[in-house]
Amino acid sequence: MKLDRRYLIAGTTLFLAAGSGHIVQNADRWLGEDAGVVVQPESSQADFDSFDVENVVPLAGVADEIGEASAAIPTGGISLPGVPDVAFRAPVLSTSTAGLGPRMKSVEQNYKPMKHVGDNLNQYGLPCDTDVIAEPTEAAMVRVTLFAACRPDQRVEVVHNKLRFSVSTSNTGGMTTLIPALEKTANFALKFPDGEVLTVAADVPDADDFQRVAVQWRDKNEMHIHAYEFGAGFNDDGHVWAGSPRSPAFGAGGKGGFLTTLGDPEMRAPLMAEVYSFPRGESRNTGVVRVSVEAEVTKANCGRTIAAETIQPGVGGKPQAAELTISVPACDATGEFLVLKNILRDLKIARN
Repeated sequence: MKLDRRYLIAGTTLFLAAGSGHIVQNADRWLGEDAGVVVQPESSQADFDSFDVENVVPLAGVADEIGEASAAIPTGGISLPGVPDVAFRAPVLSTSTAGLGPRMKSVEQNYKPMKHVGDNLNQYGLPCDTDVIAEPTEAAMVRVTLFAACRPDQRVEVVHNKLRFSVSTSNTGGMTTLIPALEKTANFALKFPDGEVLTVAADVPDADDFQRVAVQWRDKNEMHIHAYEFGAGFNDDGHVWAGSPRSPAFGAGGKGGFLTTLGDPEMRAPLMAEVYSFPRGESRNTGVVRVSVEAEVTKANCGRTIAAETIQPGVGGKPQAAELTISVPACDATGEFLVLKNILRDLKIARN
């Protein structure tokens, strides 16, 4: 068994300290008069003037006991065993993937997903009832939480106004996502592959306090919003994008805008969206926020025509969607980006 040097040394020190304290406190008993320990009496010297020597009773056996105890203590001091010289080596973990495929196949073959077994219960005895909750949070965001014990690892399409994206439930049938509210009365619909639809709504009084624009797309087309606040350049502090999205708390404090990415890109045929939000009338600055969209040329979309959709305020300030078609360059341009300007209007910010 390997010993931890730190614990062993600490234990030894504690033992020595405890032993030393015991010997000092009881030196007159264990070491005799020659121990060199001087005990200061609490009372003054005047207290010994009336000491009656005639009433002293000799304890003959105590001297022999002290002598035997003193002889039992090693003259060279207390000797403890040393720390074993053991080399501490980190365990070597194998990086071999040999046999991994058959082992994983066995796991997949034996996996049994949760299912109905009768009386509206799944195989673990949990009720199959579904429920969804919508809670408004800071910066006019809404936290949508789904409970569906009999729908583990299932696709869910979330629809809010013109906004649409897809997520997956967990292996216990749960799901939570944070969505920017596009209207004060925020309605949400959650759609399952078998056609079941759950609806929920939340009152978001501060929804009109934020200007919001969005872009949404299907599959792995890698489109991103770039917002350049008040003259900021690429990678400056005022450049907000997926690589520097900020948080809703930043926007709630009126410091600037923030970006929200919606959807699970690892799903099959995912529905993805990005939403840029800027606080209206609470900004510490005035000016213009330039907004553009970039599309990456990948092996999956090169040489093809892809579709997307933009969402921005329309007549009366209500969200308005517009379809967008992009011809992607040939595959020798893989890794490059198409900058799509003027498809989202710049935001004019005025401080109240």
